[in-house]
Amino acid sequence: MGRRANVDQYTDGIVLITIGFLMLVGRDKGPDHLRRALDHQTDQLFFEGNYAGGSDMFDWTSQEDYRPLMLMNYFTFGRPHFDPDNKPNDSD
Repeated sequence: MGRRANVDQYTDGIVLITIGFLMLVGRDKGPDHLRRALDHQTDQLFFEGNYAGGSDMFDWTSQEDYRPLMLMNYFTFGRPHFDPDNKPNDSD
């Protein structure tokens, strides 16, 4: 969302991400999860999950009737065929 809002990823963006982690997993575990996320950005599996969750987030915020299930399906049913230039869909 920070990219879409054109915030500086090294200052404003990290503040938004930090707040998100704190709200999602709490003050005790939030900083640790944020550090792990930052450390694993180049990991292929992390990239795929991040892409799936990020795509869901953007679709959910822009479409009133969209249900964000891509990341849940990724974890529940396993890795789909992944092509970063072609967003996976229900027919894959």
